[in-house]
Amino acid sequence: MNLAKSKIMSETLRTHCKLGPKDTIHALWSCPMLSTVWQVLFVELLVTATNSCSSFLDVIQLAQQDQTCFALFACTASLIWQRRNNLRLGEDTFPLMKINSIAANSLQEFHQLHPTHSAIPQTARSVKWRLPPEGFLEVNFDGVVFAANNIASLGIIICNDSELVMAALSQQIPLPISVEMVEVGLSMSLSESGLCPTWNRLDGIGF
Repeated sequence: MNLAKSKIMSETLRTHCKLGPKDTIHALWSCPMLSTVWQVLFVELLVTATNSCSSFLDVIQLAQQDQTCFALFACTASLIWQRRNNLRLGEDTFPLMKINSIAANSLQEFHQLHPTHSAIPQTARSVKWRLPPEGFLEVNFDGVVFAANNIASLGIIICNDSELVMAALSQQIPLPISVEMVEVGLSMSLSESGLCPTWNRLDGIGF
């Protein structure tokens, strides 16, 4: 509305109809033409917000109380705003009746491209330090899980019986399904090194 008052835009937010005040909550939520969109999956929210929300920010805060549906709510609101802008610019756009299916399909595609992993339980290990036997190499290896980034990091350091570093390795891999799979990755990296004989020590997987 400020842009319209400053004459930067020739029109205000209202595009769907000629009813109601010219504000954001009308353009995205309370416009009668949008009821067919919001009533499909957000009937309870629509009823509650009608009686208690005076701005679209209030609607957002109310929608956030149900995190299971908030992503779909945000995607739906984004599509409504996108359609409004397309209409304002005279561009081709999708009909209101398609918004729900487009939002659901877009959200499903996002989850397929960005899979979420359940929290991996932390495993505490008691590790006691000691030198390897003479003529052996000591191999310390550890893993760190970065669940938010869907990756795990593997680290290996190899020392001789005088505690001199002979070799070291650090590598990132896609997040495995369990801590055990991180340990498998560590063991595979170790076996591929071809070093023998060795004295192995596995530290706890970090988070």
